[in-house]
Amino acid sequence: MKKFAIALALGLLAVAAHAQSDVAATEAAPAASETTVINPDTAAAETRDTGCVRETGTRIDKRDKNGCTGAPGESYSREDINRSGAIDTADAIRKLSPRATVRRGG
Repeated sequence: MKKFAIALALGLLAVAAHAQSDVAATEAAPAASETTVINPDTAAAETRDTGCVRETGTRIDKRDKNGCTGAPGESYSREDINRSGAIDTADAIRKLSPRATVRRGG
């Protein structure tokens, strides 16, 4: 019974130590406040260039005067997709970008 209690205590200590916050994560938080936030409405009003990628899902902060990240790709607004008349996203991409290959399923 004593060995079980010691093993349980060590296990709980290991879990508690693992649950503590990482120093790198707390130091990275101030960097997030330094990022430039671009209002999508103003950026969309400035240019309608579909080759301009504004949102990448990463912390790429290098942008040109139009707010484009310089990442390769094309972007389409909700209005572009609605105007395509497609019933799903795959059909909309096929209509908006004929050179794109969209496959269904696995």
